[in-house]
Amino acid sequence: MNKKTQFILVSCWILATRFYDAYSTYQFTPALDKEANPLVSVLGLGWTPLLAIISILTLIIIYAYYLVTFKSFDLTPKVRGYSLKEFISFTYFGTKENFVQIFYKIPKGRKRLLFYVGNLFPSMLSFAGLVSTLMWLGINYYEPYYNFHKAQYIYILLIVSCLFIIYNWYKKMYNKYLESNE
Repeated sequence: MNKKTQFILVSCWILATRFYDAYSTYQFTPALDKEANPLVSVLGLGWTPLLAIISILTLIIIYAYYLVTFKSFDLTPKVRGYSLKEFISFTYFGTKENFVQIFYKIPKGRKRLLFYVGNLFPSMLSFAGLVSTLMWLGINYYEPYYNFHKAQYIYILLIVSCLFIIYNWYKKMYNKYLESNE
């Protein structure tokens, strides 16, 4: 599949699943009193700020995906001999930094951040779209699922899956890095 077709299909999937999730949420809990999203359950946001935040973040991710698909920016180090931790840190920050900082700091360069997001977040958002779509289909059309459904299960599945996506991306990138330095 060519890059343009893949970009269009992935972007449409992300938009369609985000729309379906919002639509289904509204059908299920118009007042958001049963919504598990932390933006609502913890921060107490209503529909307008919730949809604004989700829309803006989704569009930023699609834009970042566009950059990764059609532009060029190498996130990897040119220097040989980086350990996996150093490689991950460099890929994220663009310099050798303390590995632990990736958990609480963001890269300084906007371009690096966008390319980082564009490499990882479309896959994670596509998977989250699959999970939320299947969840809503189960809730709406398969009664045994509704009795089994717990928000904690969905969040655990999403977190573990996203960590798996991140791990696989880094593993693939690090292997390419090692091969290019031989």
